[in-house]
Amino acid sequence: MPAEPAEAAPAHLFDHPDLSRQWILRRLQRALTADLAATALLSGLAASVAKRDRPFLANLASGAAERAERVRDLIIELRSSPYSSIGLARRVSTAGGFVLGWTGSALWRPCIRRLATHMLSEYDLLISLVAGAGGVDPGLVEQLRPLLASARSQHESLEPR
Repeated sequence: MPAEPAEAAPAHLFDHPDLSRQWILRRLQRALTADLAATALLSGLAASVAKRDRPFLANLASGAAERAERVRDLIIELRSSPYSSIGLARRVSTAGGFVLGWTGSALWRPCIRRLATHMLSEYDLLISLVAGAGGVDPGLVEQLRPLLASARSQHESLEPR
Protein backbone atom coordinates (compact mmCIF):
# COMPACT_ATOMS: atom_id res chain seq x y z
CA MET A 1 0.00 0.00 0.00
CA PRO A 2 1.56 3.37 -1.00
CA ALA A 3 2.18 5.92 1.72
CA GLU A 4 -0.05 8.93 1.71
CA PRO A 5 1.70 12.14 0.72
CA ALA A 6 2.79 14.18 3.71
CA GLU A 7 1.24 17.56 4.15
CA ALA A 8 3.56 20.19 2.77
CA ALA A 9 5.31 22.23 5.42
CA PRO A 10 5.02 25.98 5.10
CA ALA A 11 7.79 27.36 2.92
CA HIS A 12 8.31 30.29 5.23
CA LEU A 13 7.85 30.73 8.95
CA PHE A 14 5.35 33.51 8.37
CA ASP A 15 3.18 31.31 6.18
CA HIS A 16 1.73 29.86 9.38
CA PRO A 17 -0.71 32.48 10.72
CA ASP A 18 -0.36 31.63 14.42
CA LEU A 19 3.44 31.72 14.34
CA SER A 20 3.60 34.91 12.33
CA ARG A 21 1.17 36.62 14.72
CA GLN A 22 3.34 35.59 17.69
CA TRP A 23 6.49 36.92 16.03
CA ILE A 24 4.82 40.20 15.14
CA LEU A 25 3.61 40.58 18.73
CA ARG A 26 7.15 39.88 19.99
CA ARG A 27 8.58 42.51 17.67
CA LEU A 28 5.94 44.99 18.82
CA GLN A 29 6.85 44.22 22.44
CA ARG A 30 10.52 44.74 21.58
CA ALA A 31 9.78 48.12 19.97
CA LEU A 32 7.71 49.09 23.01
CA THR A 33 10.49 48.18 25.42
CA ALA A 34 13.11 49.98 23.33
CA ASP A 35 11.03 53.15 23.11
CA LEU A 36 10.30 53.09 26.84
CA ALA A 37 14.02 52.75 27.58
CA ALA A 38 14.85 55.48 25.05
CA THR A 39 12.31 57.79 26.68
CA ALA A 40 13.90 57.23 30.08
CA LEU A 41 17.46 57.70 28.80
CA LEU A 42 16.61 60.86 26.88
CA SER A 43 14.67 62.28 29.83
CA GLY A 44 17.61 61.69 32.16
CA LEU A 45 19.96 63.20 29.62
CA ALA A 46 17.75 66.27 29.19
CA ALA A 47 17.88 66.83 32.94
CA SER A 48 21.68 67.12 33.05
CA VAL A 49 22.81 68.78 29.81
CA ALA A 50 23.35 72.45 29.04
CA LYS A 51 20.13 74.47 28.93
CA ARG A 52 20.41 75.04 25.18
CA ASP A 53 20.16 71.27 24.52
CA ARG A 54 17.29 70.52 26.88
CA PRO A 55 14.37 71.36 24.56
CA PHE A 56 15.87 69.25 21.77
CA LEU A 57 16.34 66.23 24.05
CA ALA A 58 12.95 66.69 25.69
CA ASN A 59 11.42 66.67 22.21
CA LEU A 60 13.24 63.42 21.36
CA ALA A 61 12.03 61.87 24.64
CA SER A 62 8.48 63.00 23.90
CA GLY A 63 8.60 61.42 20.44
CA ALA A 64 9.81 58.12 21.86
CA ALA A 65 7.09 58.23 24.54
CA GLU A 66 4.41 58.87 21.90
CA ARG A 67 5.66 55.94 19.82
CA ALA A 68 5.66 53.71 22.90
CA GLU A 69 2.08 54.69 23.69
CA ARG A 70 0.97 53.95 20.12
CA VAL A 71 2.75 50.58 20.10
CA ARG A 72 1.09 49.73 23.43
CA ASP A 73 -2.29 50.54 21.84
CA LEU A 74 -1.50 48.37 18.81
CA ILE A 75 -0.60 45.43 21.03
CA ILE A 76 -3.93 45.79 22.83
CA GLU A 77 -5.77 46.10 19.50
CA LEU A 78 -4.19 42.78 18.52
CA ARG A 79 -5.77 41.30 21.66
CA SER A 80 -2.56 40.80 23.55
CA SER A 81 -1.15 42.33 26.71
CA PRO A 82 1.79 44.71 26.57
CA TYR A 83 4.58 44.27 29.06
CA SER A 84 3.46 46.17 32.11
CA SER A 85 6.67 48.18 32.46
CA ILE A 86 10.40 47.99 32.27
CA GLY A 87 10.66 48.78 35.98
CA LEU A 88 14.23 48.87 37.19
CA ALA A 89 15.57 49.21 33.63
CA ARG A 90 13.67 52.48 33.28
CA ARG A 91 15.29 53.88 36.42
CA VAL A 92 18.73 52.69 35.31
CA SER A 93 18.20 54.22 31.85
CA THR A 94 17.16 57.54 33.38
CA ALA A 95 20.19 57.55 35.70
CA GLY A 96 22.46 56.51 32.84
CA GLY A 97 21.17 59.37 30.71
CA PHE A 98 21.69 61.79 33.57
CA VAL A 99 25.30 60.67 34.00
CA LEU A 100 25.88 60.70 30.24
CA GLY A 101 24.78 64.33 30.17
CA TRP A 102 27.75 65.31 32.31
CA THR A 103 30.19 64.02 29.70
CA GLY A 104 29.46 66.72 27.15
CA SER A 105 27.81 66.66 23.74
CA ALA A 106 30.92 65.25 22.05
CA LEU A 107 30.15 61.96 23.82
CA TRP A 108 26.39 61.92 24.34
CA ARG A 109 25.41 63.05 20.83
CA PRO A 110 26.99 59.97 19.10
CA CYS A 111 25.33 57.76 21.73
CA ILE A 112 21.85 59.06 21.04
CA ARG A 113 22.56 58.97 17.30
CA ARG A 114 23.17 55.22 17.69
CA LEU A 115 19.97 54.93 19.69
CA ALA A 116 18.04 56.71 16.94
CA THR A 117 19.61 54.42 14.33
CA HIS A 118 18.53 51.40 16.36
CA MET A 119 14.96 52.67 16.66
CA LEU A 120 14.82 53.40 12.93
CA SER A 121 15.95 49.87 12.10
CA GLU A 122 13.52 48.43 14.67
CA TYR A 123 10.50 50.02 12.94
CA ASP A 124 11.83 49.37 9.44
CA LEU A 125 12.21 45.67 10.22
CA LEU A 126 8.84 45.53 11.95
CA ILE A 127 7.09 46.90 8.86
CA SER A 128 8.96 44.45 6.64
CA LEU A 129 7.90 41.54 8.82
CA VAL A 130 4.27 42.64 9.04
CA ALA A 131 4.05 43.14 5.28
CA GLY A 132 4.90 39.48 4.69
CA ALA A 133 3.10 37.88 7.62
CA GLY A 134 0.05 35.70 7.19
CA GLY A 135 -2.64 35.94 9.85
CA VAL A 136 -1.87 39.59 10.55
CA ASP A 137 -4.11 42.37 9.34
CA PRO A 138 -2.39 44.03 6.36
CA GLY A 139 -3.73 47.35 7.67
CA LEU A 140 -1.20 47.10 10.48
CA VAL A 141 1.52 48.21 8.06
CA GLU A 142 -0.29 51.50 7.54
CA GLN A 143 -0.63 51.95 11.29
CA LEU A 144 3.12 51.41 11.70
CA ARG A 145 4.19 53.86 8.99
CA PRO A 146 3.77 56.97 11.19
CA LEU A 147 5.97 55.31 13.82
CA LEU A 148 8.65 54.68 11.21
CA ALA A 149 8.32 58.29 10.04
CA SER A 150 8.76 59.49 13.63
CA ALA A 151 11.86 57.35 14.11
CA ARG A 152 13.24 58.55 10.76
CA SER A 153 12.61 62.19 11.68
CA GLN A 154 14.43 61.75 14.98
CA HIS A 155 17.31 60.02 13.25
CA GLU A 156 17.61 62.83 10.69
CA SER A 157 17.54 65.47 13.44
CA LEU A 158 20.69 63.87 14.87
CA GLU A 159 22.69 63.89 11.65
CA PRO A 160 26.05 65.59 12.10
CA ARG A 161 25.86 69.28 11.36
